[in-house]
Amino acid sequence: MSREDDMWRRNSTPFSRIVNPELYAKPNPKIAMLGTTMFIAITASLLWQKYTYEKQKGANRNQVNNSKSTETVFTDDATS
Repeated sequence: MSREDDMWRRNSTPFSRIVNPELYAKPNPKIAMLGTTMFIAITASLLWQKYTYEKQKGANRNQVNNSKSTETVFTDDATS
């Protein structure tokens, strides 16, 4: 590191170290991989839930549309 990089670390306050700990800690590849894996897993889970919900919602919508069209046919026949 250069001297300029060290200057802001020496002149920093304890408050800035508490608020921004990632600036003062060494990177840990194991923790980074764990966090990345968890992020991908959670994102995939949310996308899967959305996909299955919309698929189920579409199936229910088709059932409702079919039942409505049947009802209108019956009501049209009854009024004629």
